[in-house]
Amino acid sequence: MRSQKGWFKNKRINILSLVLPLITVSSIYFISAPDFPASITRIDPEFVCLLNGLNVSLLKFHNIGFTDSPGTPFLVLSGILLRIVHFLFGSDSIIDDVLSRPDYYIESASYVLLVFTFILLVWGGNKVHRSTQSTAAMLLIQSTLIISPICFYLQVRFNMDRISPLLVFVFAVYTISYLYNSISSNRFAILSGIILGIGFITKFNFVVLTIIPVLMLPSFKYWLKYAAAFIVSAFISFLPIIDKFQDVKRFLSSLFFNKGSYGTGEEGIASFDLIIKSFNNASQLNLSFVLISCLAFVVLVIYLIKKKKDNKKRIGFLIGYFIAIALIIVLASKNYKNYYLAPVLGLSGTSLFLVWEYFKHFIEQKKWLKMVILFVLISVLSLPTLFKMNQQIALKKKNNASRNETVNYIKNHIDATDYLFLEPTWKTGAMVEDALLYGVSYVAGRNDFTPYYLKHYPRVLSFEGTDRPIKHFRTKDAKIDEILNESNTMYLFSGSGRNTKKLMQELEKNAKLVGMSTDFDTTFVNTNNDERLIKATFNPALDQNKQIIQKTYFNDMEASPEAWKQQGLSSEKSFSGTMSDVIKKGDKYGSIFHLKADTVMENPITALEFSCKYLQESEQNGARLIIEITNKDGNVLRQAVFCSDYSLKSNTWNDFQYKLYLTPKFQQVNELKVYFYNSKKVAVYIDDITVSLSIQLPNSSI
Repeated sequence: MRSQKGWFKNKRINILSLVLPLITVSSIYFISAPDFPASITRIDPEFVCLLNGLNVSLLKFHNIGFTDSPGTPFLVLSGILLRIVHFLFGSDSIIDDVLSRPDYYIESASYVLLVFTFILLVWGGNKVHRSTQSTAAMLLIQSTLIISPICFYLQVRFNMDRISPLLVFVFAVYTISYLYNSISSNRFAILSGIILGIGFITKFNFVVLTIIPVLMLPSFKYWLKYAAAFIVSAFISFLPIIDKFQDVKRFLSSLFFNKGSYGTGEEGIASFDLIIKSFNNASQLNLSFVLISCLAFVVLVIYLIKKKKDNKKRIGFLIGYFIAIALIIVLASKNYKNYYLAPVLGLSGTSLFLVWEYFKHFIEQKKWLKMVILFVLISVLSLPTLFKMNQQIALKKKNNASRNETVNYIKNHIDATDYLFLEPTWKTGAMVEDALLYGVSYVAGRNDFTPYYLKHYPRVLSFEGTDRPIKHFRTKDAKIDEILNESNTMYLFSGSGRNTKKLMQELEKNAKLVGMSTDFDTTFVNTNNDERLIKATFNPALDQNKQIIQKTYFNDMEASPEAWKQQGLSSEKSFSGTMSDVIKKGDKYGSIFHLKADTVMENPITALEFSCKYLQESEQNGARLIIEITNKDGNVLRQAVFCSDYSLKSNTWNDFQYKLYLTPKFQQVNELKVYFYNSKKVAVYIDDITVSLSIQLPNSSI
């Protein structure tokens, strides 16, 4: 029955309920020191969560770009944490502050969440004690994090997996309350549905726990309530990314029905060999969990033999627990990571209590001695966590010491006038710009923050792939000619697993297109981890004798100018004259600039520059500029420039500009098309278009 005592009426219990949470949280704080700053220790997915959380803090849910987990509850929590940190310690706008101090915000938000974790552990312990009147139950449920190395270590991270053990902890608290009839079947069905629904949207591997309430609840009526609560909770948790449903569905389908990691590889649910390997990994990496599970299995067998009605819910929980273990091992087998097991590892404390609950009757000792035995038990089961964390700390300190050599070189030798040319990658580097660049890769509508990126990181250029335009911070296209005229120095960061040669080739190719030669010099080598800084310098090429003329085509939408096919004209709005192009779903294509086998194509075309006046009714449009080039060998280059990637204001005329440098492969042009396309109903208007071609005259080289 429910205890009549309030939370804080028993001082001894109140003080005791603080002991394990304090030990747990203070230990987490101690081991977290080598994990910061995150930009040089672990960027994946910390910086992804940071930037998507920033969008959530601004209520720009449509700009969430990470949906793999899908992780929405944590991204929402991340947005709340960023707001709390900004309120307490911030300055300027939250966008300015987060982008200028990303490491500070990740670390501070992590510590704020640690405070919430302490409160949660204290609440859970008191809740369980009120339900069971058992100090052992309180302490064992509070030991959940400390007896599992991975659940413990996840509390240092700033990612979706961090809250998995915490959600399981809340589920475990209500499970124990239900076992002791402190809450009704009706309430347990609804609460477990809500918690597991949130957990499922946080991380898909939570699905393995959904069987447990079904096996514990007494009838079909409660199963329906549980299912309804789960569906509603999951749906609400998913709402912030409801527009990304097809992306999530596609990823989830490939995840479950392909044997490889992250939904790749051959078709099939799983491989038997990989399942065996997954089982072995789980057994070796989670010794305390294996011991607890073995003892829990013994208790389950005893309960099944005795067949007591009072044990029905306990039997349901333990059977569900072992089914969940089997399912999670199968799921994790595709690409084993120990933290994939977090949902079942988070039930270690609950299973341990059920073991203690059965065997305590065989310990005929005084109450204080039972308490000593209990603390010894928790301490022994915590030893793997202690050993693992000591190893982790030593390794991280060693790695940080090595990386700091690179960090110090960058700090002392690369100044504000030098550009950085970086590859967006999940591999951790030695600079915050590198980490942010990776985070930007998983943000939708990334150009919303373009002015802020250019303000705080004006000299960071990103590699977008071979033969693709170099960009400023993965947002707007970089004007290489202007950049190289402004600064003749650029640095590339090289490290294990990075495509530095591709970056060098692309940089050299782009420099050549604007008449510059490139020299590379490795100015720093970190012998501990093979990180390098490569300095690129640019000078006018000695063999350059450029004879370039410009051929310009203008369209003011008022007549039928040369090379233009007019369509979609409207008198609704115009920048000059009376007409403009209106482009929207139903009338998807604007006026088309089209040249084929024209005399202007007798000579190489080295660049195309496009400009126009652009008006959008809303940012939520699908407009893009399309450039199609077919060379004389029949090869086709199709460039799509999304207007949403530019910082364009709504309901006012904007200057829209784009310049494309052609590689030698596509300079011999046979056919050229330029037009706007819009797949959505939100209209855009185009006026005063200028297309300018840079044409290389004979007897000149470039």
